[in-house]
Amino acid sequence: MHLSESDIHTFRNAFLQPKDWGAGERPYSHAAQLGAKVATLHADFERLQILAARVFVALQGLNGCVGSPSSRQASHRCRGSARRLETAVAAVRKSVQPEDSGDLEEVWTGLGSFLTIRRWHWAAAAAAANVTRGARSITLAFAAALELCHGLARRLELFRWHLSYFLVAQLLPDMPVEVQFHDYCCSSGEVIASIVRQSGFTSDNITLAEVGVETGETSAELLALLPERVRLVGVDPFNYQVTAAQLTGLEKEQRELLSLRYKQWWLRGIEAAAEAVYSAAPERAELRKTTSAEAGERFIEGADLVFLDADHSSVAVARDIEVWLRVLVARPGVGRRVLAGHDFTLMFPGVLKNVLNLAAELRAGHGHLHGSGVLNLATNSVWWFNLRKL
Repeated sequence: MHLSESDIHTFRNAFLQPKDWGAGERPYSHAAQLGAKVATLHADFERLQILAARVFVALQGLNGCVGSPSSRQASHRCRGSARRLETAVAAVRKSVQPEDSGDLEEVWTGLGSFLTIRRWHWAAAAAAANVTRGARSITLAFAAALELCHGLARRLELFRWHLSYFLVAQLLPDMPVEVQFHDYCCSSGEVIASIVRQSGFTSDNITLAEVGVETGETSAELLALLPERVRLVGVDPFNYQVTAAQLTGLEKEQRELLSLRYKQWWLRGIEAAAEAVYSAAPERAELRKTTSAEAGERFIEGADLVFLDADHSSVAVARDIEVWLRVLVARPGVGRRVLAGHDFTLMFPGVLKNVLNLAAELRAGHGHLHGSGVLNLATNSVWWFNLRKL
């Protein structure tokens, strides 16, 4: 048993790389009123990252000691590496004292306080370290530590996004919405697949619309993770419809910063990549290369779940929510529906504004769709509302 290249890449990224808070930048650093709190959160997260990194480094030291002849297993180097691994794991295990563990359920009801969030994740990391207890051989210690590293990588991703949303809530203290954080992890495709599995759809055939597919990376994940009874319809015109006159000042700056993404040669390249994903599964997937509004008007079969990840400008997000709520209603029969989307971060205020407005509308009642208005959040800035067609 050895560390694979995939494992090494995953652990280096999780434990050794500095993390952004939000989407591609540290979007909270400009908020003077949160300066001290941001520093505290970063330091707290990075402390757990350091402990996890020490486990990973010690685990690497055991490479070559596992499954080897007993004489080699008893070598000075291997015994020393095993001791260093146990010391590193013990540090994680002792990171939170039992009386400091907090209420493990409270943190999922709303975003919770910083202290509650911190306690939950540190306690979960400490509990995960117990997987190595009783490992009487280097082989068993290696296997247990490898499992622990995967668990810590996932825990850090959950911790990072949980704190990111907490900071959004601090900057928007008048958010008229109840927020629920979920431990679905870690990519958009994995989160959406978890939502489908947990949403209680009873139909034998489920239609999932992904609005904005770009390269098809999330589409490919969904096809791999979801059962064959889920039909995937991708929607993307591979161009942008919103004009500069319709953008806010910040949105104009973003377009200038990300100008490469608006070049026709780049759009043609991602179109070809998406076509390859959908053409590989013609019995389960269909790519409709038209605008979001046009596709929504023609989506007469309706959908059970819609994932919005198209143009993130405020005017486009507002239009997409209106259009695709009608698509959810158009699905024959009554029962569960889900409206989801991407990039609920301060980097995209148009998404924040329209999602929060929708939460308030749902709480007041929204036509044929009933929802509590609870805003569900998970890793990778994925948001969603659980709805029911009456």
